[in-house]
Amino acid sequence: GSTDPQVRNPAEAMVNQAKESDLAGFLVALIHELRDESKPSQARQMAGVVLKNSVALHLRDVDREALEKKWTMLPATVRSTVKSEVLATLGSSSREVRQIAANIIGNLSRIELPANEWPELITTLVGAAQSENELHTEAALTALGYICEEASEYESVEQYLAQFSTPILSAVGSGMNKANEDIKYYATNALCNSMEFIHANMNQQEQRDYLVKIVCTAATTCQSDRTREKAMECLVKVADLYYDTLPAYIVELHSITTNAIFNDKESVALQALLFWTSICETEHDLVDNGEEEKCLGFAARGGGELCDLCLKCLVRQEEGQTEEDWNLSIAGGKLLQALAACIGNNIQSFVMPFVYANINSNNWRQCEGALMAFGCILSGPSAESIQDTVAQAIPGLLQYVRHSHELVADTSGWVLGVVCELFPDVFLDVPANLQQLLNIIGPMISAGTEMSKRACTCVHNLALAYEDEEDQTSNELSPYYTDIVRALLTAIDNQSVQRLQEVAQETLNVVVDAAAADCFQVLLHNVVPEIHRRLGALLQQRMSTKNATTQDDIDHLIGLMCGALGGVAKKLGINMLQHVPATVDLMEGVFRQQTDTVQSEALIVVGALAQAVQGSFAQFVPRVMPYIVMALQMVDQEDLCHAAAGTLGDCATALQEHFAPYAESPLVCIRDSLTNPNVDRDVKCSLLGCLGDVALSIGAQGFLPYLATFAQIVGTMYEESKKINFKGDYDSEEYVMGLWESISSFYTGLCQCFNTDVRALTPYLQSILVFALEVCHAVPKNDFEDVLAGAIGVIGDLANILAGADQDLRMNGKNSLLTTQVREIIREALRRKSETISDQAKWAGKQLTALEHA
Repeated sequence: GSTDPQVRNPAEAMVNQAKESDLAGFLVALIHELRDESKPSQARQMAGVVLKNSVALHLRDVDREALEKKWTMLPATVRSTVKSEVLATLGSSSREVRQIAANIIGNLSRIELPANEWPELITTLVGAAQSENELHTEAALTALGYICEEASEYESVEQYLAQFSTPILSAVGSGMNKANEDIKYYATNALCNSMEFIHANMNQQEQRDYLVKIVCTAATTCQSDRTREKAMECLVKVADLYYDTLPAYIVELHSITTNAIFNDKESVALQALLFWTSICETEHDLVDNGEEEKCLGFAARGGGELCDLCLKCLVRQEEGQTEEDWNLSIAGGKLLQALAACIGNNIQSFVMPFVYANINSNNWRQCEGALMAFGCILSGPSAESIQDTVAQAIPGLLQYVRHSHELVADTSGWVLGVVCELFPDVFLDVPANLQQLLNIIGPMISAGTEMSKRACTCVHNLALAYEDEEDQTSNELSPYYTDIVRALLTAIDNQSVQRLQEVAQETLNVVVDAAAADCFQVLLHNVVPEIHRRLGALLQQRMSTKNATTQDDIDHLIGLMCGALGGVAKKLGINMLQHVPATVDLMEGVFRQQTDTVQSEALIVVGALAQAVQGSFAQFVPRVMPYIVMALQMVDQEDLCHAAAGTLGDCATALQEHFAPYAESPLVCIRDSLTNPNVDRDVKCSLLGCLGDVALSIGAQGFLPYLATFAQIVGTMYEESKKINFKGDYDSEEYVMGLWESISSFYTGLCQCFNTDVRALTPYLQSILVFALEVCHAVPKNDFEDVLAGAIGVIGDLANILAGADQDLRMNGKNSLLTTQVREIIREALRRKSETISDQAKWAGKQLTALEHA
């Protein structure tokens, strides 16, 4: 196709018009073009590409489902013609045409095979793959490779192909034993793509031995680099999917992979390294998940040899390599990290001698390799066993971060970032170290170089050490806070270094969260005005930018700046009041962008402002409520709807009774969404979760008109949830538990809302109690603490409001709540190790006692 828009655009318009007006005729015309051997190869290939894109786009393409639906609605005769003709095209004399035909078959198989609409396909291809005609063999194996690739993405295709695993493997084995190198490659590729659905074959030793043998042969004897690489990729999948079968082959596989790493092409060596990385990750996961008995201990037994292999790879760096590259040095580092995580403390005795021997080398490769090795093992051993070594390394790391060789300096910066993440105390508890670090990396942040990002990461990770701290009057970063903020703001303005603005803004957000009380003036007078200024400029730039990539980058930065403002509001509380008008002005500008991601961030800022200044936010609610309601209505944009629900709850709890004039629109919106069967169930949980907050804020008189409606809706949702069998279904279990937690939150809000008018709740009290009791028994043991705590809280809430009710309600409450069943629930909860559950049980127990004595 032409790259000239004046030629290309009208041509594309004509194609689209033909496709839309008569899809069947359009496809038949394309298949005839593809099949016509008299036409130029390029024209035939173009016809094939258009055909594929008209009915079966790849997984990543958003229009795929709509196109596939159009395909399935075509007359069976048309679909049959396309399929038979494209299958026949595998016999074309043109390799390029055969390739595109194989690709089309692979894409169509995703639709047709699970529906059993192409029953002859696999048998036909298997037969052609074992024919004497090499062109047919290669084309059939290519098509099988594409079909098997679909199985790795679509379970329905995988299930269908499993019944054909033996004939497919026979065809693959036959192809891998041919002399023709191209046939060997396509056969090996098909085998690699079929690994996910050949469990039945791999469970039989004779077949498994044969398959491993032909893969090993291909990995060591094939002349083509790409075939050896693909064979090695097969071995990676064997390690990943069939780990428990490895003992019979591990000695040979160790020899093959080691030889490939040091003597084969880099592409093959990289797959060989991944083989061992996969084993280390599998063994780490088994131990981590409490399945030590399944761990075969290859990493532990071969730790010394594997370390030696990694260290030799580390010093094979390429000049100017970056983290985005993938070469032997970087792959060796990834393996070393996986090995360290797997064997823990033992890694030090293998690696530290190499570090000590090379860290002071004049050869930059040796020096950088030593730094990289040290950084790669830091997360493996226990903190106690390596802390002293880390502390001793600080002076050297601070020296090497200014090394004349860029890669040495960069790696030292990376290691410092890891140290700041895993061992922040070596700086925060040693003032001299912290001062030296910040004296070096502060100017680095402002300098606007690649090293600025490494310096930002160090500050980011140090600040994260305070993420669980609250109400600090001062902390170790306080003396440097103004300088850190100034440096980060300078970096945020730098547009010349890729991703520096983003990294610096992310760091500033964490630094805001780490601010102690003695830094609040910096937030108030420096951070907020500076963010306001930059955010205003970004919004102007966003409006004038037409480039989609630039728009996305700006949106991301806008979202991060919103995060900073929200963080400041949480820190400053009522002191944020002077900045609220300007912040709301800017948030309105963000809302007008019509981009769901940045709108979500703006909603979160609104909620943070409301929580910060409480009732003083009432004057701004008329300006922001239309945006909140609009977002609540956009139920197809789940993240935006979740954010709106959270913001609605924040505004309601902040304004309390002053929220009543604004409650009707969001409540109607929530009602409509909860009763709409097309709204995502997780969105409904979010909407339900904020409903209790709204009820509590507007009070019994304000919520009474909605009480019967929402009580019925919530009751129905609970009854429906009980029908869901979530055992073994993670997604359904998460949904049901989330729903029950949201219902508990709603019922708690109701009880507190009507505590002075319990009589209004009379029709619903029994169903609320039944819900709480059933959930307490149904929540999986030792899991979902918040769900159980919420249900116990509802029991306590019922006891609390009934203790103050009139006599007949109080007596009914005693008969329902002061029972053996309820007491056993409380006793069981008190025995739990979870503080969340036991604290809630203690509180509920006190309410039951008060009810008993009322």
